[in-house]
Amino acid sequence: MKFHDIQIIGILVVTAIVGAGYWCANSPQSVQMLSAKTEIIASVSSIDLSADGTKLLSLSRGGPHLCGSVVLHDLSKASASRLFEIATFPYDMVLFAELAPDGLHALVGTGHGRLTWYDLTSSETSLLADLGRSAAIMFTRTAISRDSQCVAAAQFSTKHVDVNKIRIFHPMSVRSNDVVLHLPKGISNCSLHFSNDGRQLLSGNSDGSISIWDVDSGCIVNELPGHDGRVVAAHFVGDGTTVISGGTDQSIRIWQLPGGREVWRGQSEIGMVGAMAVSDDGRCAAWGGWGQKVIIWDLGRQRKRCEILSSAREVRDLQFSPGGQSLAVARASTAIRFYDATTGSEQRIVDVRRGDGDQSEGSE
Repeated sequence: MKFHDIQIIGILVVTAIVGAGYWCANSPQSVQMLSAKTEIIASVSSIDLSADGTKLLSLSRGGPHLCGSVVLHDLSKASASRLFEIATFPYDMVLFAELAPDGLHALVGTGHGRLTWYDLTSSETSLLADLGRSAAIMFTRTAISRDSQCVAAAQFSTKHVDVNKIRIFHPMSVRSNDVVLHLPKGISNCSLHFSNDGRQLLSGNSDGSISIWDVDSGCIVNELPGHDGRVVAAHFVGDGTTVISGGTDQSIRIWQLPGGREVWRGQSEIGMVGAMAVSDDGRCAAWGGWGQKVIIWDLGRQRKRCEILSSAREVRDLQFSPGGQSLAVARASTAIRFYDATTGSEQRIVDVRRGDGDQSEGSE
């Protein structure tokens, strides 16, 4: 959830550059524009942990993988290792990659509008949707239910606001994908999150509102107004009777369901919120953005538990380990750093270039 709006603009530009590079490389009159000494360092864009905390999926861009490198890491040992890299479509920029909670499947979306479901054990793939190569329409946000049976994908168009919608897929079922959640005209989706039972879906929207959808019927069952800017992140907490959200208005808000009453509001302390995570036990939340720190918040006591400082300005993604004991932080670097969620002390580092766990320093 995450700096997608800014990243997508950059991704479209890079996609055009990659396409131009492909044309140059295959043209008899091509001219090599990059020096052999030029090195583009990869940096992590997003991360996902499996429900048992033993697997980590990372999406990084740069270096030899301008279109994106999607790697599955094994965290079960003291020194993390790369299990394998997911083969994606050549010359098609990866916009997002998400690991299913079961740790056996992954969802990958590309700039050409492809939404693909990967079976990580058999290497089989299933193309859930293909929007074509139009730059005017693409998938921008996704979410996977806790049982890994349901996928939600937000469809966005830069030209036709009436086609902005959320599509529901069941990649491991014979059930037809016939549920479409229609966003109000002129509204686009900025974040998605399933309830624990998978029956409801949170949609953080560009107008500052939060919609709660019934997945089966495709109807809005509750609406939470309030933010003065885009809702970058919105999460169900624990049993789903509480919602926490953060947005570009630099505020964090907590809502009580089913009534939708706002019960707490505070400043993020980091400026605009770019990424948020909630522990699976509902006891703590964390958020980061453009500020040089991550806030870990005690949801039971409604107070700051600790903060994590960094020299890297941009926090791109956050993920709690099972039980909320550790927090994984992805910044604009090659390193994914794990911190103690109580004290904020650093525990281990995984470098996406080597995956050698604690021994790697990583660039930041």
